[in-house]
Amino acid sequence: MNTIPRYMKEYANAQRKSYVDNELMQKKYKDMALETIERILKNTEHGLITINEGMKALCNPLDGIL
Repeated sequence: MNTIPRYMKEYANAQRKSYVDNELMQKKYKDMALETIERILKNTEHGLITINEGMKALCNPLDGIL
């Protein structure tokens, strides 16, 4: 199992906070974004995706959903 770099964890936390604090976004999209962020971190930790792929996916966790 790989470890997730600190900058990736910090960016994921910032993304989570921005989605949670967004009052204009519907709850179902917030939940999907938060689930996607968690899945990206888990897959990166298990080595299923690289750190670069994970960071790219964290930039827009709702890409392909909307």
